[in-house]
Amino acid sequence: MKKICLITILLLVSVAYSAPEDAELILEEEVETSYDSPLTAGLDLLYVPARYPNYRWSNVDQSGQAGIGAQINLEWLPLARIEGLYGKPGIGAGVGFRNIKNVPLSEFGGANAHLYAAPFETFISYRADFFDRQVIVPFGKVGLGMMLVTQDIELPSGLNSSHYTYWGFNYAVGVEFCLNVLDRKSARSLDASTGINATYLMLEYASSSSLTSSNTQDMSESEYRLGFRFEI
Repeated sequence: MKKICLITILLLVSVAYSAPEDAELILEEEVETSYDSPLTAGLDLLYVPARYPNYRWSNVDQSGQAGIGAQINLEWLPLARIEGLYGKPGIGAGVGFRNIKNVPLSEFGGANAHLYAAPFETFISYRADFFDRQVIVPFGKVGLGMMLVTQDIELPSGLNSSHYTYWGFNYAVGVEFCLNVLDRKSARSLDASTGINATYLMLEYASSSSLTSSNTQDMSESEYRLGFRFEI
């Protein structure tokens, strides 16, 4: 009888200790296999150091002075879920702003000029992303762009404003680093709560060539863009 009671106690103790481990394993498996929301779009939030060395600030002034800017891109990824076959082709559009301030103009006796630009882009893209949560993803894109430009010159008589429209052919190449690999469990939880499948740190080299022959409003340039990408 004592032996039976002892065996019963040992069995109860082993069950008590093993149950939480089993529950934890089941929970981890659910976290690993669940919450894979549909992937249909990508959102880029980018910082852009603005510089337009070909832009003519006046009849005699050009400047390589840098400014600040930002860019937001949104892409539709129609074949993103066919993994290992097509990569990630996409169709997208972007909008941003650029600002360069306090450029001295010799033609106007050293008066300061300020540039404000709003670029709009449309493009097709391709990402060499063949695996789920691939760590390093190279990409490229090509498209057309339009930029609305305003230049202000601070003159003693008041503010002198000029307005231009720039049309350009754009291309970009870059690389993305998938941040999900740093904490996969938190990434799964984020997907479950917000629908964000993957988060990337991205670096992009972008270039634009003018489609017009006018040098007065030539905003052609090359720039590096740094920021984050969220695939939803």
